[in-house]
Amino acid sequence: MAHYLKPHFTMKRRRSPAKSQQSTAKSHIRLIAGQWRGRKLSFPTIDGLRPTPDRVRETLFNWLANEMPQANCLDLFAGSAALGLECLSRGASSTTFIEANKEAVTAINENLALLQGQGKVIQGFLPTALQQLALQKFDVIFIDPPYAQAQLISECLHQLIQQQAINDNAWVYIENASQDALPALPENVEIFRQKNTGQVQSTLLRFHLTS
Repeated sequence: MAHYLKPHFTMKRRRSPAKSQQSTAKSHIRLIAGQWRGRKLSFPTIDGLRPTPDRVRETLFNWLANEMPQANCLDLFAGSAALGLECLSRGASSTTFIEANKEAVTAINENLALLQGQGKVIQGFLPTALQQLALQKFDVIFIDPPYAQAQLISECLHQLIQQQAINDNAWVYIENASQDALPALPENVEIFRQKNTGQVQSTLLRFHLTS
């Protein structure tokens, strides 16, 4: 997950107490479970880029354990790609990653090639980059923008709905700062699970097509 200094649609977020900022050239994530369990992957150390903490990621994928096999997943604000790669490790059919930072995009492509994972990486700012999805539909979607730009959650959701890119009964995961209220959500999503871990708020939504 990540974002930077660009107007409105930027990379990962302001410094978060839940995510340490490192000064080395490379940072690392470790996949939790599945065919690549324990695999350590590198990504560039970029100011503001902060992977979802292991504890939060473990809780999230416990919630989604039965949904991963053959799922078509979408990882927005992908950054380190920790969420989308975890999906592939756990049996997802494919993951599409959208990320604005060029270095991060390069690292995601390198890790996909290393793992021989089924994925596609789109470089662009959100929500505009969603227009590049064409006619794709998704079963599991991760929306994790910079904390200071929580309005992008609603904007991305509305754009996905407008494009009819969300399958009925799909799961949508939102991550934001625990001290902040959840942004306004469309009527056709319901909160299924919600948990605060430190200063990270995790919310899992269920999407229903309107009749």
